[in-house]
Amino acid sequence: MIYAGDLGDAWQPTKEDRKLSIDVTGQPAKDICDAIYPDIKAECTAEKGERQRREGHVWCAYRPSNGYTCYFGFDLRTGRRIAGRSHENVFSHAAAGVRRYKGAASRIPLHIAWC
Repeated sequence: MIYAGDLGDAWQPTKEDRKLSIDVTGQPAKDICDAIYPDIKAECTAEKGERQRREGHVWCAYRPSNGYTCYFGFDLRTGRRIAGRSHENVFSHAAAGVRRYKGAASRIPLHIAWC
């Protein structure tokens, strides 16, 4: 997803503000997750058996119900690495479900679940 602002408050990208959030799933995500260790203490998990790992701006998680997912990002104007969606705004308690947020300026739908 290409956006401006912050992931929790995203809007249409501009010439001055353009970021990229990347989600990787399946075997490539497992390979990334296996390269990052050890597991971190999960502050918020959606299901039993969930594992989370982090290295710098790369966040990975494993959930028994849907496998591996990793998140990272880049500021497209500077080339710097930035966080993609993280455990803090992607994973939720099962009862919380997924909340839908729309950036005010762009109406780009973002699916974010808060702990």
